[in-house]
Amino acid sequence: MPLPYRTSLRLPDDVDVIRLAEQEVQDWIEKRKKVDSSKRTGFINGAFFEPGVHDLGSGRSLAVAHSDRVEDGSRRRYLRFTESNAAGKWRVDAVAMEYADSGQPRRSLIVEAFRIDDPDGEGEVDPPGLVKQLLAEQDVQDGVTPVTAKPRLVGPEDVDIVFNAITDKARTVSVIVAGSLGPSFDEKLRSRVDSLTSKLTGAASVFVLTQDATRELNQRLPRTHAVDVGHVRTFMPRVDLGNPADGHNHRFLGPSTLARAIDGPRVRPYLQSAFAVQTRARQLSSPLPTDIRRQRRLIDAALEDVLSGAVETATEQAKATSRKEAAELEASAKPSRAEQSPYAQLRGRARRLLTRVLGKDVGQPTVEDFDAAEAEHDRLQASVEAARANAVRDRARFEDEQEARESLREDFEYQGLELVEAQEEIGRVSDELHYLRMEMLKQGLGEQAYAYVRDTTSDTPSDLSELALTLLPDTSKHVASAHIVFTGDLDQVLGAQQRDGNGLVVQRAWKAIRVLHDYARLKASKEFSGSVATYLDSDKHNGAKVPAAWHARGETPQTMEQWGDERVFPVPTSVDPTGQATMTAHFKCDSSNTFATRMHYFDDTDGSGKIYVGYIGRHRTNTQTKNA
Repeated sequence: MPLPYRTSLRLPDDVDVIRLAEQEVQDWIEKRKKVDSSKRTGFINGAFFEPGVHDLGSGRSLAVAHSDRVEDGSRRRYLRFTESNAAGKWRVDAVAMEYADSGQPRRSLIVEAFRIDDPDGEGEVDPPGLVKQLLAEQDVQDGVTPVTAKPRLVGPEDVDIVFNAITDKARTVSVIVAGSLGPSFDEKLRSRVDSLTSKLTGAASVFVLTQDATRELNQRLPRTHAVDVGHVRTFMPRVDLGNPADGHNHRFLGPSTLARAIDGPRVRPYLQSAFAVQTRARQLSSPLPTDIRRQRRLIDAALEDVLSGAVETATEQAKATSRKEAAELEASAKPSRAEQSPYAQLRGRARRLLTRVLGKDVGQPTVEDFDAAEAEHDRLQASVEAARANAVRDRARFEDEQEARESLREDFEYQGLELVEAQEEIGRVSDELHYLRMEMLKQGLGEQAYAYVRDTTSDTPSDLSELALTLLPDTSKHVASAHIVFTGDLDQVLGAQQRDGNGLVVQRAWKAIRVLHDYARLKASKEFSGSVATYLDSDKHNGAKVPAAWHARGETPQTMEQWGDERVFPVPTSVDPTGQATMTAHFKCDSSNTFATRMHYFDDTDGSGKIYVGYIGRHRTNTQTKNA
């Protein structure tokens, strides 16, 4: 699925967030010519900001919902713009909310964008022009964090702004900080960072610090959270400077990685996308603050009512036209003298029917009585249709909840087994460590027994996107990238990441990467000459290992005959002139549910000396696994 876009902003108390949202949406639609000339009158006079679904022409519409409560003075607006064009069907939602939370006034604005016609499409939805326009025209803050359309160059005198943004507990956007190498690099770095973060506009507050400002900021930050010169660091919300382990939650991009991706004045698209996927995926997987979610539910319900009523409104308009034509026809009819008696009988029956439908004696039936009866019929029919639609929606929600509960049950059972295995492994390792230390002490090697310093290069990435980015060509100097290259589709990685709520999958995948790295290292040094499978079975070589059951040497002939094309993934043309290779060998990174994440690879250690990971994602179709 194309990665959606979302930003959630908390605006200052003096901002009329409702008026701001309506004005910005109106300006954006007009400037981008997204409303036909024949529709502009209703748009300009504000009629299109009343509740309903408004046709803007040329496959575009604006759905508007209100949810205001007199008792507490809260106001909410939902503005949903939908457009179909040659590139697909798109939706941009602007949700403005003004309310009080724990006695404190709140002004929140959420902007989201989706591609809604191709759930299997690739890439990520770019930040909508509405956000870029808003940030260019308005001073926007998320908590105390300024959010601007372009990176802000900061000197020592403004370091407070950056420090306060990093530690701002109220912010929901990321804070991205780049440290300059010196005065001659300041503007050039700002230009590069602007390109690098172009897919994060509105979802991040971006600063480029001069060398002096970087030094000043680092004096206030613990080493675990410092920003090194030449690096770009992303601080997610809820930074905890007092917790050294929290530093791992806020990743950085090194200067060599950025330099390799520079193409003229811009950063190459692959790094823009990878950088955006990492940051935006983590934001999307994090729930909105509780107060915003509570208010959002109220306006979501109002929008559902508007959307369900749109069909009824269109139906009523069509029926009104039909009633008008029927009334005109009846008025023009002049029954002959011979038809008077049957006509009188018909009027009598009509009178009785109208009396029953309208609940009052109508006397001599008139056109208005028929209109009223038809309107009552339409109202009852609409009520039935609405009830039916609600029943269908409730049934769908019930089924979704059942499916979610079943998935959670499967995950819980699987995670329980994983936890038992992990605890057993920890116990074995602890016992072995204790034994070895005791033996070293007996040999007089007490200093060496307790001299171990953990190698942070072996730390598990925070998610699957970071794992893939670590192995992308020319984007990392991680030790693993010397032997392993990721050539696959980041969208597939993102799909697997969204199913890895507890991080067990990325842990398994990283263990597999360490296995492949040590295997390739041993082959390069001529210490080993077999395959990955024989390496896992061998106890004579010092390197990372996982249970052999995690690894599959290949696929069955029946699977390859029917679904072999699903196992063909990209490799460099230097490896295969077609740019593709069949990758049947794979690691089983997850067995918790039917998604069952797999990592397929191509072993070219006997050729280029590298291993190419061509796929991380949902289990490919076979004769046993339900691909659902």
